[in-house]
Amino acid sequence: MLTTKLNSYTFNKNGIWYFSRRVPADLRRHYRTNRIAYSLRTKSVRDARIRAMSTAW
Repeated sequence: MLTTKLNSYTFNKNGIWYFSRRVPADLRRHYRTNRIAYSLRTKSVRDARIRAMSTAW
């Protein structure tokens, strides 16, 4: 499943790059999970790096 890491927040699954972050402890009561992950909608390492850095986190 987890094949390649770009940095500590991105991972490659089946050729698509994803962004993933833990939910801070003080906000966990507002979320159903401890981690939020979503697709960066790209197969390009370059585009994934740009999109991961431009996220609102």
